[in-house]
Amino acid sequence: MRQTLNKLLDLLFPPRASQLILRTTPAVNLCAQSGCHEGIFYCANYTHPLIHAAIGENKFYNSSRARTLLANVLTTWIDQKQLGEVCFIPVPLGKVRLRERGHNQVLSVLSMTQYLAASVLTRTKETVPQVSLGRQQRLHNIKGIFRCEVELLVQLSGKTLILFDDVATTGATLNEARATLAPHLSSDTKLICLALAH
Repeated sequence: MRQTLNKLLDLLFPPRASQLILRTTPAVNLCAQSGCHEGIFYCANYTHPLIHAAIGENKFYNSSRARTLLANVLTTWIDQKQLGEVCFIPVPLGKVRLRERGHNQVLSVLSMTQYLAASVLTRTKETVPQVSLGRQQRLHNIKGIFRCEVELLVQLSGKTLILFDDVATTGATLNEARATLAPHLSSDTKLICLALAH
């Protein structure tokens, strides 16, 4: 009965290709291609069809299926690294993009986990999407766009902090965010840059 209903709904509202991938591709060993690129860790490979579909569905359509899958990928990665208690610092969206999307995609993933998140960073200006830019343009585009909430960061002294974004291509955004936080970190605070995918 449910399959018949799903087929009928698909006829009336044809699913996006990424929705179909999320439905039909098994989530097997997605962290197998995790790694580190220029000081930025990543949980999975962005070229994996299921990861690519899940990130797009989460970012642009606020898909609960995608959110759940990505939260499981993140939790698996954290468990494998045996990091213990951590606190996430999500990369913030600009006000315009947040209003357009209705959510911050990395906070949506974190909401499906038990991890703490602290809004230590804010954006001071709007930027064009990084995906449309080359490497040098990306670096220029995000220069000086973050502000650190120093009082809140000081309260996190001594913890393992994870600066978190969904995708790292050149690493420009995470590196700029790290540079904003670094002058205010105490010596006993560990900062890790992490993206869901690279």
